[in-house]
This record gives sequence, C-alpha cells and structure tokens, in this order.
Amino acid sequence: MRTDSTASAELAGVRSVRVEPPYALCDVDGRHALLAELTSLVVALDSPAQVWHGASPCTVDAPGRGAAAELVRHLATTARARQTLVIAGHDGPGLPAMPRAVAEGRRHVTLDDGRLGRVLALTKWPSTLTPDWLSELAPTCLAISVHLRPLPRDAGERLLRRRLAALTSTAVVDEHAGRLSDPELSVASEAAEQLRHDLARGTTRLLHAQVLLGLHADSVAGLDDAESSVRAALAGLVADVRVLAWQQQPAWSATRPSGRSLSWPWRLVDATSAAATIPHPVGGRSCAVGTLAGADPVSGEPLLLDRFGAHNPSRLVVGTSGAGKSYAAKLELLRQRVAGASAVVIDPEGEFGRIADVLGGLTLAVGEEPAGLDPVGLACRPALAPAEGVAVLSSWAAALLGTPLSAVDLALLDRALSVVRADAGNCASTADLLAVVAELGEHPPFAGADLAARLSPAAAGTLAELFAPNPDLADPPELVVFDLRAVPGRVRPSVMACVLAWAWCETVGSPVARPRLVVVDEAHLLLDDPPAAELLAQFARRARKYGVGLEVVTQRLSDFLGNRAGEAVLANAATKLLLGCEDHERATLAAGLGLTPAEAALLRPGRRGHGLLVTPTFRTRIEIVAAEPEHVLASTGPRRR
Repeated sequence: MRTDSTASAELAGVRSVRVEPPYALCDVDGRHALLAELTSLVVALDSPAQVWHGASPCTVDAPGRGAAAELVRHLATTARARQTLVIAGHDGPGLPAMPRAVAEGRRHVTLDDGRLGRVLALTKWPSTLTPDWLSELAPTCLAISVHLRPLPRDAGERLLRRRLAALTSTAVVDEHAGRLSDPELSVASEAAEQLRHDLARGTTRLLHAQVLLGLHADSVAGLDDAESSVRAALAGLVADVRVLAWQQQPAWSATRPSGRSLSWPWRLVDATSAAATIPHPVGGRSCAVGTLAGADPVSGEPLLLDRFGAHNPSRLVVGTSGAGKSYAAKLELLRQRVAGASAVVIDPEGEFGRIADVLGGLTLAVGEEPAGLDPVGLACRPALAPAEGVAVLSSWAAALLGTPLSAVDLALLDRALSVVRADAGNCASTADLLAVVAELGEHPPFAGADLAARLSPAAAGTLAELFAPNPDLADPPELVVFDLRAVPGRVRPSVMACVLAWAWCETVGSPVARPRLVVVDEAHLLLDDPPAAELLAQFARRARKYGVGLEVVTQRLSDFLGNRAGEAVLANAATKLLLGCEDHERATLAAGLGLTPAEAALLRPGRRGHGLLVTPTFRTRIEIVAAEPEHVLASTGPRRR
C-alpha cells in the first residue's frame, strides 16, 4: 500500500487500493505503524471514498491427495480471513462479490442468496478511538462500510474557527457568572486549537464519516442475535447503533463494495480518527501454494510456505520442552516427504522411527547395530574433493577426541587420506586409515605422533560398530532416520557430525538435483562441540546452493548467539518458527531476532503449538495444526530401548 504524496492521484486513477500492511499486526508497534500509513492515505484523499471490510477468499491451493492436502482444503473452506479495500469510484470488475437485496422489509432485506440482511448505522461514536477499534465487531458482520467525504481545507478552517469562537464565548460567560470552568470545555478547546494548527500545516484534514454494519443470517431471530452481539460490543465502548427502518434496501446497497453513501448519519472527524476507524485486514499471509506450516489462529486460514521455491529453504525451530517443536518438525517431515522431497533425520531421542516405518524409510538404531557412518569411507567418496574429505575426517576426529586437532595431527590426517584414497579408494575403512596413520607416525616429520592410538577405539575398540559400514546404506531409501538414543553422550557429537557428512555426500553425489530435507533435532548438542558445530555451520552455508532445506530444532536460541558457528546457522535460516519459551529465553529471542514486546509475549509457555512464524517477507501468529492421521504419527514419543 502506497501512502506517499501520490496517494490521491493513485486513488483518482485506480478504483481500489488494497490495505496490505507489511507489519505483524499481532504487535502494538505494527498497529500504530499501520495507523500512521492509513492517516497519510486519508489526508491525501481529494474525493469521496469508501473503505470496505469483509470476507476475503482463501486462494491457497492444495492439489493431490493425502491427509495434509485434505486439511488444507478444509481450512481454506472454513477460513475467516478478511480484507480491507479503499475504493474510489463505482461498480467494476475485481471487487468482492456480496449478495444483493431483492426485497425490503421494515428492519431487514431479503437477499438473492436466500438469506436475510440487516444494516446498522453507527449513531453514537466512542469518545476515544484506538487503532482498529471496529475489529471486535468485524467477525459478527458480513461487511463493514466506512464512507469518507473529505471537507475542503478552507471549509474545515472556517468550521474550526466558529467552533473555537463558540467554546471561548461559553468560557467567558461562565467566568463572568462566577461559575467554575468546565473541564470538558477546556479539553475541547485545546483539541480544536491543536486540530486547527495541524490543518494549517497540512498534516491532517477534516472528513465526514459514515459507518454502516451489514449483518447476515438465515432468519429474523438470527439477525436479532447478531444485532445484540454488536450492541453488547459497542456498549463497552460507550457507543451505539441504529437500525435504519424502511431504509434497509438503500442501506444494504451502501454497504456493498463501491456502494453509494446514505444521506444520514454523518460524523465530523479528523484524519487520524478516520484512519483508526478503518478495520485492519486479517489473514492473507499465506503463499498461494506450498506445504502447510500451520494456521492463523485468528482467521483459521492455512499458512503455506514454499520452502524449496524460496531463495533459502532452511528453517530454525525454537521452543522449550513441551512447546511442540519436535511435533512441528515431524509434521514438516511428513508433508515434505509426501510432496516428494527426500529426507535425512538426526534423531537423538528416537522419536522419528515410527514415521520412517510408515513412509517406507530406513531407521538405523546407531549404537545397537552397525551405523554405516564410516568416516573414512565418506572421506574417500569420489564425489568429495580431497580437501572436503580431510574436513570430514578432522571434524569427526576432533569431535570424538573432545579436543581440537593440532597442526601436526591435521597434516598427518591429510597425508594419510591421500595415501588411502590412492590405494583403496572408496573401499577404505577406519582400520585402513589408522594403519597408515600409525605407519606415518614412525617416520619424520610425524615421528612420535599418537593420533592412531587415540582414535583406535573407533577401529577395533568399543566404538567400532558405531563407525562400521552398513550395507543398508549402499542404496538408501528416500528417508533415512539415524536414531541416536543408544549412543553414549561423549561420542554423540562425533556421530551427529558423521550423519551430516553422510547427508552432504548423498547430496553432492546425487546425479539429479531434487529437494532434500535434513532435520537436526536437539541441535544444541552439536553446538556443544566446536568441530561438530563448525561442520553444521558449513552445511548451513552451502545447503541453499544444493536445494537442501536444513531443519534445525533446538530448545535454546542462546546457544546460537555469541557462537560463531551458531550465528552462521542463524544467518542462513530464512524461516524461523518460534514456540513457547521460558522468560529468560524469551528475552534472548526478542533481543537476538529483533522481536517487539508484543511479539515476544506470544511466546509465553503453556500454549503448546502456538507461537510466531517469521519469514523474509512477513511475521504472523501461527498455530500448529494436523489432520488426525498426521497427529497420530507426530505424537509418538521417544523409543524405549
């Protein structure tokens, strides 16, 4: 929506302007920012205009079959999204459809859709107007129509001068009569004086405003109930409406898009008050196509995101224990897999195995069976450059040892890998590599190096099965889940680093470019180990170029802030799903992601599956929703050994 000096010309040349704020209207700052823009638009009006607020069609598309597609279609059908249009002109194509009146009664009209309609006119305005004060009435109404008739500036100045003269004379009469000054009179005088100065500066203008509320029901009793709801809501604002008896047919026409205003009732307001009376749009934040991320909790509209069609498909999911972050990650995995994406899951708690079973994937219980995470076999793959192979080995070794490798150790690994790649190629094993490392350690310049001894448990000791080849991964299915529940805590970062390396090798070695989702649950475990964290950061930086959507799930954003690798992951996560957090973590989120206080308040714990969705183009409330078959799968708890 443009609100600069060309707004009046735009309204003169274009029939309607859609109010589409680039703000998260769930926060107070966004509402006040929108109020400022709407005020600028009202000030620029040079001719009568209508602000129409009513139902907005849900344009999301969910082709295909499956539980998620059915859920999207259901949400789209039942969504209560509403749009706001500023219309200058008469009937024409492109305006929203609204039933027409075909017969008139004393207090209602019969509509061409077989239902009944009734129009209420606002006759008593609230004494104080807050931004979007009509929002409480909008769900009850089929449409809200605000007609605005700008007053010429010279006429407005004359009117204010007369008003000030009347107020001043009243105050003088009271003073001469010895009566106490009326405080309401003083406030009115100050407001009129301020308005007169603003009018002279051109920062505001005076307008006549007419507010009409269109109700829709199957019967007269239904109309009476809706009218009672409207009156009850207005009573809290000390305002009131009136049914326009025997004027319902022209009133209904005035409520339709591009309808002509009535001759009565009008209220003189300034530009800010008129802008505050314009109802804000609800919903309309979704992509037209994509994968279901959740629903707008206000409108019920499905929120679809086309992750793999965006510039960066990676996503960060943050939430305290019990907030629903793993539930959301499982739903995302289900939906992306059904949409055709392949997937790899790092599953520290053993929660994704049931999904793999249902979708025909492979689950490896690492620590209970050979994992197929042979780091040497990965480093020797032809698809990886020798330098990348050394990076895989160094990250694995440093994570396994718990200390960064020295310069000598790095040089030794580099030399040993070049020998192994030349001799055994991609058939090499960890034992082959350590044999070469031990032999090189007996001669200068590596004499005395003990790297082979320190890594020996991974080749022939207690950890050998963790890093042994697995024939199941020779031709892996489209979904592979690495269940790390049985992996000892001290070696878990090294195993997770190997899984990331395997996923990367599968990505760069694939002859066909296709969407791939890599889910890293409990990602803070990787950040606890610097080499593994650096591998995750490199993966995040390069994933976009290969069409990989990295799904990073964590309980604490604080682990990522102040951590060089963690901040790289944050910078490369274009989409962020923020769920309930404890107070200290919520403050960290607000500071680290630039959330407003109202947005941060949405992240209070206790409302599972509710939070804030942050994308490169918008921020909005979100509720994680699932069809019953999806819910059953996403609700599975950790595997019991």
